[in-house]
Amino acid sequence: MNLAADAWRKVTKKTIVDSWAKAGILSDNDSDISDNETIINDDDDNIGELQLLINELPITDPISIEEYINIDDEILAEEELSLEEIVNIVKGQSAVEDEMEEEHEIITTSDSLNSIEKLIKYVRQNINSLDMQNLVNLKKKIISDSKKKQKQGRLEDFFNFSCF
Repeated sequence: MNLAADAWRKVTKKTIVDSWAKAGILSDNDSDISDNETIINDDDDNIGELQLLINELPITDPISIEEYINIDDEILAEEELSLEEIVNIVKGQSAVEDEMEEEHEIITTSDSLNSIEKLIKYVRQNINSLDMQNLVNLKKKIISDSKKKQKQGRLEDFFNFSCF
């Protein structure tokens, strides 16, 4: 139902007029609406509709749609920066990058397996078999990679030789 409503909202007046003219419902004189007039009327209708929607918002002092559309007109797009401003910007970015490097968290294999188990439970609840298979394959890969990374011990470490 929502798809039909959305599709109908996207149909322009020009499309309707053209289809009615092609079907013979309108006379040729009625279908001679210029494209520019149609576009202007559509824009005016859309602007009016947007203004009504803005007025319905729970905002104490809403701006007009014209003011919103032209809001960037008063902003300086290209302002030259001084050398000091450039240095401060670069220093600020390097400080942020340093903080991000310090916050780098190492995730263990057990953490990743616990997280993937939660994802598998979530997908099971929503019954999406393709996603489920992808998650199971990912879990197998994590376990396989974890086993490959483990340090190989000595064979004697697995047996208790103290009884001999």
